[in-house]
Amino acid sequence: MAALITKQRYNWMGYNGTESEEVDTALLRAEDAPADNYSYAHRQQVIAELRERLYHIKRELDLIPEEELRAEEAARERRRAERKRREEEERERREAEEAARAEEADRQRQEREEAAEAARLQREAEEARRREQEAEAQRNAERWRQLQDSDEDSDVEEEQNMALAAMPRTQQEIDNAVQGFAKGTRILLASNGSGYVSYLDGSVHPSITAVEAYNESHRAGVVHALASTRTPAPAAEAHSLAGVRAASDARDAARKKLDAFRALQDPTYAARIRASEKDARGQPRQRLTAEDGDEATLAANCESTKQHSEATRTAYNALAAESGSAISAALSSHTSTSAAEPPAAPVPAPAAAAEEVSEAQHDELAAHQGGAAAAIGEHLTDAEGPVPRATAPASGSASPSETAPHDTAAPNDDEAEHHAGEPKATDEEL
Repeated sequence: MAALITKQRYNWMGYNGTESEEVDTALLRAEDAPADNYSYAHRQQVIAELRERLYHIKRELDLIPEEELRAEEAARERRRAERKRREEEERERREAEEAARAEEADRQRQEREEAAEAARLQREAEEARRREQEAEAQRNAERWRQLQDSDEDSDVEEEQNMALAAMPRTQQEIDNAVQGFAKGTRILLASNGSGYVSYLDGSVHPSITAVEAYNESHRAGVVHALASTRTPAPAAEAHSLAGVRAASDARDAARKKLDAFRALQDPTYAARIRASEKDARGQPRQRLTAEDGDEATLAANCESTKQHSEATRTAYNALAAESGSAISAALSSHTSTSAAEPPAAPVPAPAAAAEEVSEAQHDELAAHQGGAAAAIGEHLTDAEGPVPRATAPASGSASPSETAPHDTAAPNDDEAEHHAGEPKATDEEL
């Protein structure tokens, strides 16, 4: 059992020589603190200090074993490594906290910038909406002022047209207007002889496809009717529309190239091009090459192909009208000759047959127009249904070649509309 040493002797040189004094350390007080002679913690601290002092004495006297020294050195290394590890962890923690704070500050800054940008865009949108409302109010006020203006200089018809143009229209009203206008325009063109003449009876049709379908469906009846006469049936190859179609396609290609070139020079020109000739982005589908030349070359090519197409169509119409007139005359004379003979198998008169065909085609046209209205221009050019035509003349009436002029433009010549600067309007655009 270790003895608790509490007394300490102090020696020093005094005036009377060497002096000494023995002091009981248990009775000493540190920093005015009360003596704690019976405290267990105090005793343990004193014992630890004594053991540490004895350890240093043993170490200086080489009384500690080598294994204990190595274990002590290893323990010190472990403590040093642990302290270094804790310092490194603390440094990494501080760096992570600083990075997180910087990231949070950057995120907040970005949020503030985005909020400011959104607020700016909202203010701009509100300002644009306000300006648009003010402009609309000014337009309405100007329109109302013009409508209420009763001066002598005011144009009443112009004011009424402006008022009608500003009125909202339903889709059904637009469709009805498109159908009526398209039908009336086609009838007007057909009555003026602008179209393609059938070589069977001289009837006029609005497009190449329509006259080809008409010839194919009625050729058998005409051939059967001509079998009892001395007039041979005309050969279909002699009245082929391949040349007319090729000339029309060349004219359309030249016109599309000219429109595409003008749209490249002026983007606003694309609004005057048909919707069917533009892609989803509103640009012309027709592609240009370096060999096409400039606008003057394209315009000259368009004009030359137009004249060639018109000349080809006129020549074909003259040939077809002559053939139709001959067939009508043969059938009419045969009908007059056989009128005095006993009736055999009745053969329908060409005029009546043509009239029945015309009525059937009118019914087909009405059924076709009952659907969704197509574009006005495409009603005039691409409609497959027949249009009102001149029926085969009876005996004593004028022949189709005399009543249908052949020097007018075909209804699918789209130059009249395009040179006027008016685009093909579809139902959706109207």
